[in-house]
Amino acid sequence: KEIKLSHDYDLQLLKKRVFDMFQWHDDEDVRRKYWAPYFPLIQSSGMGKTKLLYELKQHINNEERSYHCILVLCSSGELEGDMTHTYNVAMELEECMKREPDPSLKYREVEKELESTTKYNGGKPVVLLFDEAQNLLVGKDGHLFNCIKWWLCKKNKNPRKVVAVFAGTTLQFATVARDPPEAPIWGEYWMDGHERYPPFFELHTMGCLLS
Repeated sequence: KEIKLSHDYDLQLLKKRVFDMFQWHDDEDVRRKYWAPYFPLIQSSGMGKTKLLYELKQHINNEERSYHCILVLCSSGELEGDMTHTYNVAMELEECMKREPDPSLKYREVEKELESTTKYNGGKPVVLLFDEAQNLLVGKDGHLFNCIKWWLCKKNKNPRKVVAVFAGTTLQFATVARDPPEAPIWGEYWMDGHERYPPFFELHTMGCLLS
């Protein structure tokens, strides 16, 4: 992942899209427009998605120090070898849901895992980058993906300001319907939005890698 980029066009464009999403937390008009503070990054395999996410994580954590960025591999098992340098954590949220036998409480297991992943944020707003995020599109009607969206929209979560990018190879992220949270006891949520943030397609990372 230490191969240098010959330009940072993609990086700067992605960074702007990510930081613009924090308006969702601060501006009621933005919340009334968009479902939740996330967008998908869609591109074919081998086109540089992981490299771009890694560069964004490094840039935010080293140069944009008022924010904290976490790069998540959506996969089971422990990180090994070079992956320990690229990713902060490997996360298998489907397995988290299986720990709870009560279907009405499975969301809480996802919530606990996300809060555990983001708790060492130093009080900063958090950028969550999910790589291989097509692995989150499991369960009936995208239930797991909806669980993550609910958590992003929760009013009193800690940390309060979290935005997310879901990088994968499928457009299904743009078609998963948004269901309301299933249990009022889970908390209060911002649910007024009616549009999705558009996907990020502008990816030239493979073309700007130096040999």
